[in-house]
Amino acid sequence: MIGDGSNLFGPVEPADAYTVIGPGREEETLDILEKIAVKIGRTRRPGAVSDIPAGATYLAQIAVHDMGFLTGARRMSRGDAQLQTAFALHVIYGDGPRHDAACYEKPADGAAPRVKLRLVRARTSNTSPAWCARRDLPRMSCPQLDAQGGSTPTEVLIPSALSDSNSALAQVQTILSLLHNAVVARLEESMPKLEGADLFDMARRVTIKIYHRMLRRDVLGTWLHPDFAARYAVAGGARLDQDRAGRVPAEYMTGVARLGHGLVKDIYSLNRHHPHMGLRDMILHTSLKRPAQMPLTEDWLFDFSHFFSINGSEPQMARALGPHMPRLFGSNTKAVKGMEGRDGGLILRDLVAGADDAQRSVPSLIAKSEDAEPGVLETRFAGDAARWQAAVGDWLASIDMSDADRQTLTASPPLYLFLMLEAEADAEGKTLGALGSIIMGETYAAALEEAEAAWLHEDLDAACAGCFGTNLPADTAEIVVFLQNHYRFGPDARLH
Repeated sequence: MIGDGSNLFGPVEPADAYTVIGPGREEETLDILEKIAVKIGRTRRPGAVSDIPAGATYLAQIAVHDMGFLTGARRMSRGDAQLQTAFALHVIYGDGPRHDAACYEKPADGAAPRVKLRLVRARTSNTSPAWCARRDLPRMSCPQLDAQGGSTPTEVLIPSALSDSNSALAQVQTILSLLHNAVVARLEESMPKLEGADLFDMARRVTIKIYHRMLRRDVLGTWLHPDFAARYAVAGGARLDQDRAGRVPAEYMTGVARLGHGLVKDIYSLNRHHPHMGLRDMILHTSLKRPAQMPLTEDWLFDFSHFFSINGSEPQMARALGPHMPRLFGSNTKAVKGMEGRDGGLILRDLVAGADDAQRSVPSLIAKSEDAEPGVLETRFAGDAARWQAAVGDWLASIDMSDADRQTLTASPPLYLFLMLEAEADAEGKTLGALGSIIMGETYAAALEEAEAAWLHEDLDAACAGCFGTNLPADTAEIVVFLQNHYRFGPDARLH
């Protein structure tokens, strides 16, 4: 996934672009990036955790996919400014019930408009009730779906299949779908004049407003260094790049967004049935990879008090940030053109994604930040060139390359590697460092401001009050509590 062609702090001049080793040396560049990826993948930090709740890892991943949904031609094909905003939950709404009807629940009156998102009940098992909770993404099995009839692969009916790339991500998306459907039910009671497309539109607006609050508190409020969270996690905070619109900069998509892979844990506690679940199983437990085991059984439904602090619970925390990754991500590089047979896995693919001149170099990002607000990086890792270059040089010292290439990378390292080293130096891996916080904060702040303005409506406040009174949810924990009260899921399907 890449950015949409825009950059932090405006267009990139050739002198400010990141060029890795240099033009005409693509194979040598890949060799060096592979060695960097292998070192990151083999580095272990047992027991090192961040201050980021495990669930915030996956909420941020939903946000990244939401941003990426509108890159390139898809964005250009939409004339409605509302639908072009980055944070509009495109990953669950797609193009709406008229165009993505399969993603929406068919009403009892077949002629009525579709307004609720589709969900399915968990599969029965020996330990579950006969009528399981509706707490999974919509999945179906049909031998006529594909050319090879006979087998019945389970398809997931959502706008972006990325949301079913692992069971944690799917469960977070399910929370957002449950929220939309609950809002529809509340609006039917509190604003009965709303019907059909108008009811769907208002429910979507309310859900998006809450989603924006989740992003500010659960993502910006936990990922960013505390000194920068105070700037960006609240509406109206002072931005450095005041001219930035809501378009997604390449430096975010190839840098900070991919750094989220380093927050993923090797083992998770899902619920009382699965207190120790390995990452590999969570990645495999999807419609694509285990179609015969879908929909989920109730023992796979997440207890979200293990992922967010709910009613005083102590959730598991994400891995610490730094130049290290889960074991699984350092292996099994897929056959991507130009990387066949190489080592380094997902880490190498992340490094390669940022290995072009479409983004600013680290020195340029630092200089532009300081130009925008002198002293903003003072006392920070990024604010001391001698310090960070020494750290990068020391880290690269054990990697086999020429002295000239090592000097080039020391002066202008891959942003992905720099942000890892910075997080360790500025925050002991507990959060992003200063420059990483600026990149993420500037990206989110601009996109949220644009989306919040685009999705305003004269009746939005009244609709929120009709659904929630004075207790509009501000984060995932509050949403989970609300949803559990609304749906009254049984003991083994409780949300928390």
